[in-house]
Amino acid sequence: MLEPAIAEYRYLARTLANRKDMAIAGLADALREACRVGGRARGLVAALLWTMGLVAECNAARRSAEPCGRALLLRLIRSSLQILPTDPLVQYLWLEMKDAPELDLRAHGGLYAVLNHRWAQWRADETYELFGLPAEPSRLYGRALEALLAGNLDEARASDFLKAYDLVSDLRLSGPPAAFIMPRLDLLRYLIGEQLDYFGPEFTDHQRVEWLREAVIDAARKRAAISMFPGWPDASTRTGIALHETIERLLGEDSKLPTPERERSAIALESLELFRTGALSYWLDVIPPLSPANPGEQLGQLLAEERVLLDRMRGAYFLALRPTLPLHYLWSDMDMSDMFALDTPGRRASFYSADVGREEMSKLDVLVASVANLLSKEASKYAEARQRPSANLARLVSMLGDHRAQ
Repeated sequence: MLEPAIAEYRYLARTLANRKDMAIAGLADALREACRVGGRARGLVAALLWTMGLVAECNAARRSAEPCGRALLLRLIRSSLQILPTDPLVQYLWLEMKDAPELDLRAHGGLYAVLNHRWAQWRADETYELFGLPAEPSRLYGRALEALLAGNLDEARASDFLKAYDLVSDLRLSGPPAAFIMPRLDLLRYLIGEQLDYFGPEFTDHQRVEWLREAVIDAARKRAAISMFPGWPDASTRTGIALHETIERLLGEDSKLPTPERERSAIALESLELFRTGALSYWLDVIPPLSPANPGEQLGQLLAEERVLLDRMRGAYFLALRPTLPLHYLWSDMDMSDMFALDTPGRRASFYSADVGREEMSKLDVLVASVANLLSKEASKYAEARQRPSANLARLVSMLGDHRAQ
């Protein structure tokens, strides 16, 4: 009888989950008390919040005399445990937390074993001594960010990080793809340049915002890539740091931009739309805009060709998701001849490969874009909506006006 064994394992699973919850709650309470005292723990929590993409929460914590709320710290710890094996920047901030005198991290048994574990993630951290660095690049990042957020960053600490940044950038030691290391290193380098006034007068306020907007565009592309790897830890917040920093400079109370507020608001909206549509890129591809009511022969052929490509894209996306789907998705209906063909050695693994699905998606993106270029001659508005799905201020106002008129 399986029922008693299943019941036993369910009880064991509940017991382990409860113990984990209690351990996380205990660490959150201890961390909150440490932040109330002050010292390094408070600065490291702010650095963790920023590194995790919780920029608004980070800024609120820095400006408040009170420690972070318990719910936020619980979220921070849970998210950290999820991504520690693939994100060295988060890992080394927790390693730095061991040296915070106001927090006894070692007293938190099982969690300490996970937080203190050295995950072999990034070659640059493993071989930093060969490159003449004073510490691992991830550790130098954490120390520089902690000091920058606390407002006491000095030239020596900034120089250590910038040396590591130049090395990583020149040798293209970008790290594990699921970690998205370089965008955060780029942004910290930018913030150091701002705080220590490394930028010359030729780098105007407008150009600084444009640099951040380019970082938002890059983050949008990375959000699109994330959807192709469902097994990766969620990185949506970690890729959103540039967006938060952009909006802070455009709409913050201490904004120094001479640009009129209306124009700054429009730039902020467009940046937000770019980031949002990056996360929805697949769905914006497979759900095309409304096509003309009575297409001509040439337009009808192009739309039919696009529909075929979109059907193939849905199939490729299914292959990319298949390893993480419920088991019943592993069985597929197909012709007997195709099923027998899969018995060929290596054929089945290739046919159902998630990597093959992702490669097919990349090829189909190019083909769909080429069809959109041809459609611009036959249906310009349709092609424009296909090529630029994100809305600017004028387009949004127009859509709201149409909705109001109806």
